[in-house]
Order: sequence, then structure tokens, then C-alpha cells
Amino acid sequence: MTHRPLVRACLLLAAMLITGCAPTAKTAGPSQDYVFFPTPDPGQTVAPRLQFLVGFDRADFFARSQSGKASFAQWVAGEQDKSVAQPTRIVSPYGIAADHGKLYVCDLTQSCVHVIDIPAGAYSRLEAPGKFMTPVNLTIGPDGTRYVCDTGRRVVLTFDPQDQFLREIGDPAKGVAMDLAVLGNQLFVTDIRTKQVQVWDRDGKLLRTISREGQGPDELTMPTNLAIGPGNRLYVVDTFGQRVKVFDPATGNYLTDIGQPGGQIGAFARPKGIAIDPDGDIWIADAQWSAVQAFNAKGELLAAFGSPGDQPWSMGIPATVLVDQSSLASFTPYLAPFFKPEYLLFVINQHGKSKVMVYAYGRDTRLPADAYEIDYAKVQAIREARRQAAETEAAATQPTTAPAPGSASP
Repeated sequence: MTHRPLVRACLLLAAMLITGCAPTAKTAGPSQDYVFFPTPDPGQTVAPRLQFLVGFDRADFFARSQSGKASFAQWVAGEQDKSVAQPTRIVSPYGIAADHGKLYVCDLTQSCVHVIDIPAGAYSRLEAPGKFMTPVNLTIGPDGTRYVCDTGRRVVLTFDPQDQFLREIGDPAKGVAMDLAVLGNQLFVTDIRTKQVQVWDRDGKLLRTISREGQGPDELTMPTNLAIGPGNRLYVVDTFGQRVKVFDPATGNYLTDIGQPGGQIGAFARPKGIAIDPDGDIWIADAQWSAVQAFNAKGELLAAFGSPGDQPWSMGIPATVLVDQSSLASFTPYLAPFFKPEYLLFVINQHGKSKVMVYAYGRDTRLPADAYEIDYAKVQAIREARRQAAETEAAATQPTTAPAPGSASP
């Protein structure tokens, strides 16, 4: 079957309507053009929900001279005086975490965790005894503890809120930690070796496991990323299963799926990163389609945006998506003065011009209050029309093979 790729999708209702993938407008600002999503269809007004703020591939993009020679505007724009060290490239990123303007980016190729301190205008690397091997994801717990999943070392390395190393947790002989989520005093860890979710205490003692390897509804084929969502539900990205599986973290019982395999909006090809926003909606990055989609807690599609290309806002094999409210102040200089942000959305690309992309989710304050009200019947009609068009196009591209001589027709 020929799948129609997702790459032409853009914001579908960020509270809710699928449109094209170019920005709605580029309005000249004092230091850059403002880029918004989604693009309205002809004759249709769709209020922007996402502003693209900045994309970069230098870990010291925000670094400035400690001498104070560089102005605030210069370092925000990425300009540096000659006293600043040469740029450090982010080569092959995967996980990202944020804490009040301090960004942590896991770099697989360089075997390091970049620490980008925007308020301080400083760059450093997280230091661990014995060095990192393959740091793939980093989670910041409610108490500020940093948890780094290193698939090369097969353990989780923990750090305090001041980035000082604490200890390793986990047993390399029992699994390979890929991602971690914190709920109360328990750590939920995706194990790519046993294809399960392991539940540890904070000392790394294995308490129990959730699910098992297999093709069944309550089983996992390749659990990669995970998150704790509304009602303390556990959302596990099954990358090879092309779905997100939802479990009760207390009992381990399977609850439901989000998405399904396919090439249409609302389906997945290679889902990876996952994040939960303040409204309880679930954002999921798909590396195959170079897109990010959002669903509500019922599994209903809310949004989809992204496409490959050579623009700063183009995606290239997105691995991780992060929702963060703590760092809004650090990106105020990039915001359009008429756009009121609710939170930031970070997207990590493994390829392309921008390895780290930063968006603001919010509202255009120049628009009337009812501009963001959604006509759900109209949305459904548009989705159905586009689904039918995609099926028609897919059918038209199917190869027709004549039966071999003497063979029976099916």
C-alpha cells in the first residue's frame, strides 16, 4: 500500500484545524521576521497558535562575552564578539530538557550533554565520572534532580539541581534505559532490551514491570519515549508498533491506544518523542514524516505541523518534543509584541539546519476573543474531504500488475 506522507500537514486546530504547512504570515520585526502557524485555507480564517521563535545548531548560540561588551540584542541575535569561543556544534541530538532558561541537549555523536544557560549567556557540558557514552534522554524531576538515560552505559546517571553528579542507578545486566518519567517516588523507565517499562524506586531498586514484548494490544515491540499525563496515565511510545500505548501506572493495566500505523494525519510511521502540555494534550514527534502531532486525552487529533526543507523552521527527523513553561522569559525577545505565549514547544531534529527548534504556543492578542472558537462540524467536514482525497490519490498511484499467463484470477 502506498502511504501519503504527513509532511504537508501544518497546525490542525492547536485548539483545532488542519491547514497547509507554510507559516500564516511573515511580519517584519525589529530583529527578525515573525513566523506563525497555521496557514489559512483560501477563504478561511484560522487564528495562529504557534509562533516559530528560533532554530539553532550551535550549543553556544546564546553565549556572550563575560566582559559585558556584547549587548543584549547582540547575543539574542546570535552575534558574538571575538572573545567568545568558537561555536560548538550540536551534531546528533536526541533528548532535551529545560529549567528556567537552562537547556540540556543530549548529543549522541559527541557523547555529551550540552548545557545552554541562556540567562547567564553561558555554555558548558554536564560532567559525569567515567564520561557519557550514549546519552539519549534527560528528564528533570519535580525536585530538580536530573536523570540522564545513557544507553551505552546501560544506566541512568543522576545529578542534583546544580548539575553535580549524584550516582548511577539501574543494573546494566537487567536492561537498557531509554527514557524516564517521574511519578511520586517512583521512576518509570522504558527498557529497549526487554521491551518493557520498568518501575524503580529512587535508589534504582526494581519494583515491577509493565507490559511485555509482543504484538498484542497490551504488549510493546519497541518502547522508546514515555510521559505521565492527565489522571496519572502512563503514555508509552511504541516506535515499531507505530502507536502510543496508555497504561495505568499503578496497576500496569493497559487502557487504550493513541494513533495507528499509516501515512495519513492522525497516524504514525516512526513516533518517538512525547510531551504533555498544561491542558493535558499530548504532543508526539514522528521521525518518518518530519512532523509533530497533538492529541487530546481521548486520543482525538488536535494538531499536526511540520515538513522537511531548508528553512530554519523545517524539520529533519524529529526525535524529541518538549513542553516547557519555565523558560518563557528567556525567549521574550523573539516574541511578536502582539502574541501572548502560554508555553514553549521545543523540537529536536537529528538532521537539518536547525537541530533545536523553539516555538511559542499562544494567541494573537489583536484578534477578537471568538477568533479561537472552533466550528467542529466544519473541521470534521474538512478532515473527511482530505481523507477521501488522500485515499483517491493513493489508489491512483497503486501499480497494476497483469496476471501471469495461465494464472487464475483471484
